Amino acid sequence: MIRTRVENLKEGDVLAYPVIDEAGRVLIGAGIPLKGIVIRRLRELGFNYVYVEAPGFEDVERLELISQNTELEIVKTSKEVFGKIKRTQELDPQKIQHLAVTVLNEILSKKNIAIVIDDLMVTSDYLFRHLARTMLFSSVLGINLGYSENKLRELAKAAFLHDIGFAFIDESIRNKKRKLSPEEMEIIKQHPKLADSILVKNKFSSSVRKAVLQHHERFDGSGYPAGLKGDEIFELARVIAVIDVFEAMTSDTPYRRALFPGEVYEYVMSQSGRLFDPDIVKVFSKKIIIYPTGTSVILSNNFIGVVKSINISYPLRPIVKVFAKMMDDGSVNYLDTDFEIDLLRTLDVVIVGSTDLSGNIIDYERDFSARY
Repeated sequence: MIRTRVENLKEGDVLAYPVIDEAGRVLIGAGIPLKGIVIRRLRELGFNYVYVEAPGFEDVERLELISQNTELEIVKTSKEVFGKIKRTQELDPQKIQHLAVTVLNEILSKKNIAIVIDDLMVTSDYLFRHLARTMLFSSVLGINLGYSENKLRELAKAAFLHDIGFAFIDESIRNKKRKLSPEEMEIIKQHPKLADSILVKNKFSSSVRKAVLQHHERFDGSGYPAGLKGDEIFELARVIAVIDVFEAMTSDTPYRRALFPGEVYEYVMSQSGRLFDPDIVKVFSKKIIIYPTGTSVILSNNFIGVVKSINISYPLRPIVKVFAKMMDDGSVNYLDTDFEIDLLRTLDVVIVGSTDLSGNIIDYERDFSARY
């Protein structure tokens, strides 16, 4: 199988995995040739990538962080939580605790733990998807930071709840597709304090409250709501800050299309010690998988291939199955025989970008001016 952008799908392509909705229903089955109307539906649902069957790449397997059933549970719980908060301002700490334990148990059951951007999302609603992914990715980062079981639960709960203050922000502002006015931005900046008031009322721990309240603080003091800096910022908030920005920038939002994960990775790295805690960024950089299995990539030696498997300790240096070469004139020469390159053993070669299977380099908008 290969991982391809939805916009590059053609009639007759066959999904390698079914597409399901937030209720667990199969929307588009695997193994059936796609028609134009189905491809348009995938676009409408907000998908950026899907996995399709491809001759010669049957040995490529999808790398999964968590099962779709568990992701469904996170999304379902987030919708229930938001709905209840808006109606009654009540939260059930036990329900959130149960969700955190469920998520952590599944992640810890994996042999190799890394941050994997799972493209088969189960909801097109940005906010609920963002809560789910922030919880998952923060948990993985906490595990790799060596956190205790209790500290991991507190981190998972805080990551899940970090944006609950948006329940009290007018949707016309929250979902605005154009740039916010200064007045609207000030309203958006109230969401950490709004969340904290709810957490106090519902007797959540001080750890969860501080992590939620401070997740928009920045290492250099440029964040909000209090302008804290460095170690003044609660450690769990510093973890969520990295994940919150990375996940938001790699997702479609009401005001901006998703950026390429490699670009966002470079942005996060460039802000180490400025916006983000450098020690946390260092661990993040070793556990983020920018090019999941099935991704078509171009290498620095101009070969084009598909990521076959991940070297989990060095995720930026996977094993690539090469099938073509980019020529000096920009044309693509397909090889008679595929071969593999292990980038962990071939240190003078690196991935320099992503392509489609025709060898066309995919360009991504470089816009880091969005609000976070």
